[in-house]
Amino acid sequence: RMTGTVPMASRAEASAIVASTGLRLCGMAEGTDLHTIAVADERVRSVLPTEAIDRAFDPLAYLGSTERFIDRAIASYRSVLPSTNGE
Repeated sequence: RMTGTVPMASRAEASAIVASTGLRLCGMAEGTDLHTIAVADERVRSVLPTEAIDRAFDPLAYLGSTERFIDRAIASYRSVLPSTNGE
């Protein structure tokens, strides 16, 4: 399948690529990062140009879910705190 000029992997293919990339990362020397492995992986580059991989790892390109994650973490933390309102 194609989207624009970038071929797309099926969900199963994408899952297999991500799993094998992650497994390779686990076997690498400390200091190696997922971005480096993804850029070097021919299967990843066959479905994503290097620029798209770079964008995926750029924190400035994230979609802004940080506030939601922080709110959830605070709510979870508060749910396990002992009550301080005299109950």
